[in-house]
Amino acid sequence: MTSVARIIICGIGGLLAASMAAHAASPQRTITCPYPHDPGEQLSVVAPAKIGDLPPIDFEYPAKVTRFSFRDGHLLLIAMDQEERARVRIVISAQLNKQGQL
Repeated sequence: MTSVARIIICGIGGLLAASMAAHAASPQRTITCPYPHDPGEQLSVVAPAKIGDLPPIDFEYPAKVTRFSFRDGHLLLIAMDQEERARVRIVISAQLNKQGQL
């Protein structure tokens, strides 16, 4: 499956039923969004300590987060191509799956 398809599936899966885990024990929370077609594969983001900061992201293509919000179990993350700034690489809008919460 192409990376573009993975992005779209992760975004759609996030909208429908993302299984995000926020680890409150550590000062920085890790948010995990599994790909619906392959639960063993996931995209993880460490929430920045300061509001307004943007987290780095590890993705198949060089991407830079341009919008990030994680409040009250709602995640919004938008990342653009690092070289071609007009190209959207990742869009995730999701709610915390409280049944799967750690």
